[in-house]
Amino acid sequence: MIHVFLFELRSLARGFAVAAVALLGLLVLFVGGAYPIYRDAKPQVMAILDDFPPQFAAAFGVSDDIFTFAGFYRFSYLYLALIAAIAAGSWGLGSFSRERRAKTLDFLLTMPVGRGGVFAAKLFACLTGVAVVGALYVGALQLVATAVDDGAGVEAGHLAVASLAVPGVAVVFLAFGALLGVALRRVRSVPGIATGLGVMGFATASLPGLTGEDSWRAIAPFLYFSQDTALGEGRFETGWLVAAAAVAVCCFAVSWVLFVRKDVRAR
Repeated sequence: MIHVFLFELRSLARGFAVAAVALLGLLVLFVGGAYPIYRDAKPQVMAILDDFPPQFAAAFGVSDDIFTFAGFYRFSYLYLALIAAIAAGSWGLGSFSRERRAKTLDFLLTMPVGRGGVFAAKLFACLTGVAVVGALYVGALQLVATAVDDGAGVEAGHLAVASLAVPGVAVVFLAFGALLGVALRRVRSVPGIATGLGVMGFATASLPGLTGEDSWRAIAPFLYFSQDTALGEGRFETGWLVAAAAVAVCCFAVSWVLFVRKDVRAR
């Protein structure tokens, strides 16, 4: 089992590195670079935003407090979560479909390791990537906040809680990717499917704002981790946190059942 785990870590290492660079780069560009510009050019930016319809603001997370650090981070969160969702989805999809795409699944399953052990090794390797990239992101956000905050931002503890939403979203989309990697008969493009998953997550995040119905959050994984509650109260809403955990656990459980029971197709 340890050999499968180490092999998966090596295979996914490049993906982990690319995701870390993309996520931290967007964080520095958006929050570290764009926020001071927005803050210092408030009248000009307001004049531009006033020309856009309210639906635009709802769809892209633009709110009246975008000129505060908390408001701008809340706006940026959707795009940061999009990167995390695409990356984690590709890790799950790529790891759990690798042998089938390479037509080596029969060799893997004849190793002296049970199918459950193989599944666990792959899952732990993917979760290791989420943990490492998530830790880098949480630390980087604190540094960026210290560098650009004007003193009227959120408490450090509240920001630390809010930052955990990104690795939280990553775990949910890792579960989606793992399920698709096991369930799909053929995976033609890992990046293509993972990007589709992330874009769907981004699109559904706009539904509560567009419709005014909070119930749409049930199909919007990005919103399971409310930035309003995290930044304002230093916590996530318990019900939605349970929903996120339930979705992830259910996807992993179904993936495990399919993985251990699925027959190897003849070539």
